[in-house]
Amino acid sequence: MSLRVLDDQHLIYNEMTAKQTLRNIQANGKAIVAVADLPTMKGYRFAGPAKVYTDGEYFDNALEWAKQGHPAPKAAVVITIEKIWTLDAGPKAGEPYTE
Repeated sequence: MSLRVLDDQHLIYNEMTAKQTLRNIQANGKAIVAVADLPTMKGYRFAGPAKVYTDGEYFDNALEWAKQGHPAPKAAVVITIEKIWTLDAGPKAGEPYTE
């Protein structure tokens, strides 16, 4: 719901439940997320190290984003993109993304 681009190398999302997903990231420091546009059958899977913030610049970013009518975050999670795979339908599905 809150995943968004932070910059060319990072994604950020608002952690609103502080339950299992957050515990997994805290335990292993990694995250994989997938995004897709179903009407166009295009998507990507992003993977990399993830860090949890409960104060500072990234948490402030999460608080500001939440002002648009979203629940208040318990944390902000920043994912450094190390790997990208395509999720497009067809023969390249699941292959590493190349520009």
